[in-house]
Amino acid sequence: MRLDLRLLACALFLAPSVAATSPTTDYATAFPLDTHGTGDAFRIEATPVLYAHGKPDAYLRDMVVVNSLGVEVPLAPLAPAPAVAHPYQLHTRLLPVPGEASERDGTGHIRRSSDGSVQIDLGAGELAAKPPRHWIIDARRAISAERLTIDKVNGTDVQLELAVDASNDLQHWDERVSDVTVTSIARGDDAVDNRIIGLSGDPARYYRLRVVGGDVPWDVEHTPGVTVEGSFIDAGDQRMAAFQWVEVNGKADDNHGFVYELPATLPVGAVQVKLAEANGAARVQLSSRGVTDAWTPLGDVTATTVGGQGDGATIATTAGKSLPNTLRIDDTRLHALRLTSIPALQQPPTLRVAFTPDRFAFLAQGPGPYRVLVGSYAARRGDSPVDAALDKLRLDKGPDWQPPLATLGIPAVAAGEAALQPAKVPFDWTKPLLWGVLVLGALLVIGMAVSLLRSAKGEDKA
Repeated sequence: MRLDLRLLACALFLAPSVAATSPTTDYATAFPLDTHGTGDAFRIEATPVLYAHGKPDAYLRDMVVVNSLGVEVPLAPLAPAPAVAHPYQLHTRLLPVPGEASERDGTGHIRRSSDGSVQIDLGAGELAAKPPRHWIIDARRAISAERLTIDKVNGTDVQLELAVDASNDLQHWDERVSDVTVTSIARGDDAVDNRIIGLSGDPARYYRLRVVGGDVPWDVEHTPGVTVEGSFIDAGDQRMAAFQWVEVNGKADDNHGFVYELPATLPVGAVQVKLAEANGAARVQLSSRGVTDAWTPLGDVTATTVGGQGDGATIATTAGKSLPNTLRIDDTRLHALRLTSIPALQQPPTLRVAFTPDRFAFLAQGPGPYRVLVGSYAARRGDSPVDAALDKLRLDKGPDWQPPLATLGIPAVAAGEAALQPAKVPFDWTKPLLWGVLVLGALLVIGMAVSLLRSAKGEDKA
């Protein structure tokens, strides 16, 4: 009896459990990396082939770098390279704001044309004859102006106290210099020539000179010119320079359009349309599709060809700019494009698709050579503070240093297609075993009850 109770207790409370285990991280494909030498860190730029071997909705989070021992090394997205400042110099006119307009802080009689150039109403008669007290400088683009040099006026002495303001819309002005003296006096050995105004501040297209002291020695018709020096950053040009282009061909669909499958899900930033006809013109509508099956309007292009050459396209862009032959969009991960047109085209145009490749940096931890492993249903790369390590390297190598490029070799099968499939769930024996234990316990309880009843009957008979 006591033995049966002990067995029952063990059966009821010794229910087995399934130990939690971490699945082995497998990746479908391996790319050898050529670092072209040794170093502390390297960068990788994604190619269409690399994108194609990753899981589309993982956006290359299913990618790691391992050393020759198979140990994962620190890897993280690489921040975009800092924008490059280009030197800028322009000799242009000082645009006088005459008479009454000058007295209203230079805001009257001033307009901007559609291209941003300045138009000033000079007035007539006595108003135009008054010496100006304000001048506008159109730098023709937003620049970080560092100095203004006013042309020397032969035979005329100049001594003015000026203030300089900056604006991007001719309406809101930011003061850059409150009081600077410009002097040009020709007196033999006592000659003074100081016509340079130093500046600093955020980029602006328009600069305004205001007289705060002195008499203006020239009139509206004899205003001197000015040289503007500084620098500018063209983020659009820099982005275009970073583009990689792939050419794709289309197939007709059932709705009088053409569908273009990209070689992988790419971060697309521009699409160029080239008509197949030697001489043609069409209004082209582009739609896009990501990993899902839903088509989304992307933009319109008026594409033309003359003599077999694509001579340009008028583009509607998200940034409000226009570039020939190119539909510019914000970087969007796309898997396919669809093209329709008015009038309907008989042959599919060729599309050239530009994408900005994802860039990564990894630390050369452990022995090389290194490999990229990519493509996994479940494995995702963790965050590594690679940026902090790169910042320390830049202390020695210079603030503009970037990790050298490691190029991807020919891909080879690692875990293969199985790594991209959901893991098979092993049969869970817990429930049937638990039910077995419960049934066994119930049978033991019944057996004990029957045994007790029989014992009680035997005692009654006795």
